[in-house]
Amino acid sequence: MEEQSSNCNIFERLRGKLSGLLVCVVLTVVYGLVKISELPAAVVFLLRCFFSSFLFVGLAIVLVGISSCQSQVRTNWKVLGIRSVCDSIALCLFYICVEYFPLTKLAFLGQTQSFFVMAASWIILREKLNIFQVVCLVTAFIGAMLVIQPPFLPFPDQHEPESNHTLVGEDESDAREYGNVYVGAAILVLGLTLFSVGSTLMRKMSSSNQLNWAVVASCQAVCGLVLSFILVLILGKFENLVDFVMSPSLKESVITAGLAVLSVLLQLGIFYCTKYEKTAMLPLLCTPQVLLMPLSEFLVEGHLPWLNVFHCIGFFLTITAILVILTAALCRDRLRECFDRNENEKGSLRDGQGPATMPSPDIKAVNENGNSTSNV
Repeated sequence: MEEQSSNCNIFERLRGKLSGLLVCVVLTVVYGLVKISELPAAVVFLLRCFFSSFLFVGLAIVLVGISSCQSQVRTNWKVLGIRSVCDSIALCLFYICVEYFPLTKLAFLGQTQSFFVMAASWIILREKLNIFQVVCLVTAFIGAMLVIQPPFLPFPDQHEPESNHTLVGEDESDAREYGNVYVGAAILVLGLTLFSVGSTLMRKMSSSNQLNWAVVASCQAVCGLVLSFILVLILGKFENLVDFVMSPSLKESVITAGLAVLSVLLQLGIFYCTKYEKTAMLPLLCTPQVLLMPLSEFLVEGHLPWLNVFHCIGFFLTITAILVILTAALCRDRLRECFDRNENEKGSLRDGQGPATMPSPDIKAVNENGNSTSNV
């Protein structure tokens, strides 16, 4: 029984880490699809929420049932409502950030999410990371800063080839232009803050075993549909939405449908990652985006981003941080099993009990009357 329980715990820990890596891959593909779309990001998110709401509600009805869905929503409506609002606004802001940053820059800026999640998880759930995990997070953040090379730090001037697309503040006559860097940074910070709160609340719901992931995702999709429609009206993008509805293109329809399907995998990965891991582990498991985003940018833009030695050092630090913490987690489980086994053996010897063995047939036994009898 102990061996089966140990194998179950290891499987659960691996399932949480694999779920986090799934979130990393899905987000990379999502950013790439949003980049190649010709519609405004807010409209793309609205259409994604429209299609995904049908998927999630249908999955919730099939997996849980209508009466059970109503019961779960009625019991946990406060946490579900706050998480749905925070997560919907955050994802919509992430879509909009694609219009302000290249994919590679956006991935590196997203590495700062670890500190937002650490703060949110400590305030809401009182979750604390050990020193080793904090060191890994700081290492990944330093690596991200070396790759981002913000202008307020003393990095050498960057001279990118003319074939590359424009970055913020460069030649505006190039094929692709990006918005103001300060507006984009403000949008990203707000999105990271809301996403951290939403992920922390997801941790609270998933670990309680009171809610099914499809019910949580359904609430998020419906809430996102309403909020994104309001945002489209505020940003003045309603005409773009009407144009798409009146004359939909095959390319945009495939993109929005693909985003809806990917949203299923995204919500499923976030739910099970926060169920089996601490909340702060989610952004750390998304660190491989620093490798996937340049590849995605190459497929979308047709070229690799300009890199120097600081970028390479940043790549090394971020990837090393996640590899070390994953390896340490697996080794810790194995060491814990050995330690528990040794403690049990020491306890048995201390109590004068040897290892459990079957009685020999020639050993005398004592019957119920207290008389000594032989088994032979």
